Formats: sequence, C-alpha cells, structure tokens
Amino acid sequence: MSNLDPLPEDLGAAGAKLAQTDNLTTAKFLGHKYELTVATAPQDGDWLQTARRALSQTSFLILDAPAQAQLAVADLPEAADAILFNASAPERDIRDITGRANLLHTVPSDAMRTDALAQFLVKRRWDDLVLITGEHVSDVAFADALRQSLTKFGLEFRAEKIWRFDADLRRNAAQVVPVFTQDFGDYDVLLVADELNDFARSIPFNTWEPRPVAGSEGLRPVAWSPAVEQWGAVQLQSRFADQAGRSMRSIDYAAWAAFRSLGEAVTRTQSGDPSVLPDYILSDRFELAGFKGRAMSFRA
Repeated sequence: MSNLDPLPEDLGAAGAKLAQTDNLTTAKFLGHKYELTVATAPQDGDWLQTARRALSQTSFLILDAPAQAQLAVADLPEAADAILFNASAPERDIRDITGRANLLHTVPSDAMRTDALAQFLVKRRWDDLVLITGEHVSDVAFADALRQSLTKFGLEFRAEKIWRFDADLRRNAAQVVPVFTQDFGDYDVLLVADELNDFARSIPFNTWEPRPVAGSEGLRPVAWSPAVEQWGAVQLQSRFADQAGRSMRSIDYAAWAAFRSLGEAVTRTQSGDPSVLPDYILSDRFELAGFKGRAMSFRA
C-alpha cells in the first residue's frame, strides 16, 4: 500500500535546505556562512564510503538511514570528532543502550510517539483497546513500544491479532477487514502497528464495529503535521511549501531542527569548532525555537 504515499525524492533534504536559509538570515549579520551538500548512497551502494567522503569535507552530518547504518557511521574513525544528527531512525536503542556520544537525535523515538498516543487515550478515557500488528521488524518494534507506553500510563490491550495477509488488500478490504476484526467484539479504539503502510490504510471505515483507528493509521503520533499552526508554525509551513512545493513531513522537520540546532549553537558560541559546539548543544543554555510552544533542547 506504500505506493499510495510515495516518498518525495527530497524528503529530509528539503527540511535541511529550509534550515540553511533560516541560518543564513542571521549569518549575514555575523559574517558566518552555511553550505548544504546532499550525498546519496544507492540502495545497493557503499554507505560507509559515502559517509567517509562526506566526513572528509565536513564534521557535521545529518543522517537519513536505518539505525544500524547510522551507528556504523558514528563508529568510523573519521567521525570521532564529528557531530552527527539522526533525522529518521525511530529505534529507542540507539538513544540509550547502543547510543553514541557523537550522534544526536532530532526525530522522536517510537517510545516518544507511543507515549504521546497513550496520554491522548488516557485523556479521552478510551481504555478498552485492541491491536493489529504487521510482521515487519518495524511493525513489531512499534507494537512493543505501544505496549510499554500503555503499561506506563495504566492501560493494556484486551486482544491482539497479527496481520498475515499478503494479497493486494485494496481489492477486497471491504470483505477481509470486517471478518478479521469481528472477533474483537466491542472496544473503544483499534490500534494498528503497520509502519510500512502495507495494510493500515484499508482498516478505517472497514472494521466490524465502527470505532476509531490509531497508531500507524488514523490518529497518528508524528513529529510534524500540516495541521500545526500555533506558535508561528504557519510561517514555517508556508515557507516550506513555497520552497518544496509540498507539505513538511516529520523527517523534513527533523532535518530542519538538526541544521537549525547547529546554526543556533554557532551563533551563540561564535564558533564552528566541532569540539566546542557539543558542550553548548547539550547544556542547559541551549534552546531551539521549534514552533511547538516551548524551547526545545537535547537530553544528555
């Protein structure tokens, strides 16, 4: 089903490009200069070689790659004194268990997103919950994060099912989904863990009981949405749309936040030294105006 929402070719890079423009707005008064180069590794190409070439030109990288690929870059000798930003990998482990000191994160983890969703469910008093999970590793990880978040906020799933259909669901969703969800009986919300968008799109409005759908489809916890308008966000939305010709997505926002964090740190410290900037970025003095109603910062 992923072909219903094709990924823009400039996903992430468009957010970094907007941040470059924002950084230059201040830089012209301070005599600073920012440049952005996009280096792409083909799917079957040498990712680490691409990273090495980039690190030979700069000590600052914004990464859009799977978690293990990002960790491999962080472990390169060439990256020992670099500042890397994770703008796409949601895994919780790379933030704590297998975290690297030179890898900062501007995209929310699965746990952060599912915590937000669990708090919303508590607020609405929707506590009779059921779950459908896909079989891909990212689906399983998101489902695990959902369970942990529900436990944290005093909720749990009453029933769970695994989606194992491999046919094109668009042809028979009206027949398959009602039967598949009939066993759930009545409930408040159906949560779906389908991070690849293989089947979740066909779940809403096809369930046996007409109930809200949340998780990977329906009510989704995201880092950024076109619906965000408060705190000056309309201005960010319009500038991005004018530049990219589309709406800003979560990875775009994460890349924007990464490059803006560098710009903010350089402006405040008056330094572009990668040995100086991390101390400031991780300090209590650092604040990023991220159009979310409060100053944003990095957790140590």
